[in-house]
Amino acid sequence: MSTTALFAPQVANTAPATTPATTSPLTKRAQQLKALGDETRLTLLLNVAASTSDNGACICDLTPETQLAQSTLSHHMKVLVDADLVTRTQRGKWAYFEPTTEGLSVIAALGLDTLVDPRLISSCTP
Repeated sequence: MSTTALFAPQVANTAPATTPATTSPLTKRAQQLKALGDETRLTLLLNVAASTSDNGACICDLTPETQLAQSTLSHHMKVLVDADLVTRTQRGKWAYFEPTTEGLSVIAALGLDTLVDPRLISSCTP
C-alpha cells in the first residue's frame, strides 16, 4: 500500500455537495418539512411568526418560553434558518428572528396560521 493512500484515500462515486444556488425547489421544500417535523421547531416558527415587535422575536424571549437550554434553542433556530424559514439578525448581544416569505407560506399551506398565538413575545431591548 502506498503512503499516498493513507493520507489521501480516493473516494469513489461521491456526488458533489449541493449549494443553495443549485438546490432544487423540491429539495428545499423537503428540507423545510424535515425542519418542521420536530414539534419544538414548529412551535418556534409559530412563535416567531406571532411576534409583534418591529425587530422580530428575540432569542431572550424564546428561551424561557420553551424552557430549553440556550444552546439547544440556538441549534433549533439554526435548523430553521438553514431551511430558509426564518432570518436571523444580531443586535447587540441578542439574536432576533423573523419569518421569511417561505416560512409564512409554509405556515399557511399547512393550515397552521390559525395556531399562531398573537401575543407579544419580544420585550428585550437591543
